[in-house]
Amino acid sequence: MKRGCLISILITFIMFGFFCLILYKGSQNSFFKTYDKKDLTDNYDKHEKEIAEFIVYFKSIIPEDMYVDIEINDTENIDIFHVWKDHINYGGWDIDIRSTKADTIFSVLNWDKTQIEILKKKLDAINCISIDNRYPVNLGFQRSVMSKFYYTIFDEPIAQNDSLMELYDTKCVYIYYRDNVVLQYGSGATGSICFPPRFLGEE
Repeated sequence: MKRGCLISILITFIMFGFFCLILYKGSQNSFFKTYDKKDLTDNYDKHEKEIAEFIVYFKSIIPEDMYVDIEINDTENIDIFHVWKDHINYGGWDIDIRSTKADTIFSVLNWDKTQIEILKKKLDAINCISIDNRYPVNLGFQRSVMSKFYYTIFDEPIAQNDSLMELYDTKCVYIYYRDNVVLQYGSGATGSICFPPRFLGEE
């Protein structure tokens, strides 16, 4: 075999190995992780008491007549930090904890920077990443590429409420789980707006 052919084969082998390494590394990154219905339900069942306590705590630190939606993956740079008061959004995306923007948000909420660390610790304890204080509460479980999985949580069981079940058991954006808990799917900018078929046992 000619030397040129051997070099070509070697280069091809190296490139293939590099491509496989990239795929493997990508598969280990939580950004690319996929989730099934069982992942969501098992996590909720495991942390049900702590989730209920966290929701009570979060609502207790939000001033009256304010809406807060926060997602924390890094306590130094907050992914989502929307704070609405009197129809004004003082927050935004990718908020640097050391910025004047963050100082304004903390002032409006009457928080300090340590509150972010407390919230992150509580979210980590229930294997979640975000929460808001609307009703029903949306508790963000995890992201997968552009999509995001949530728990939508009511104060009371909803199975006997036909109007709520019509809205919150569509088998698309919402899947009723049990009692006061609905699973929610956020599809992001692209792809289907509905839960992947595996969540409905269609694969």
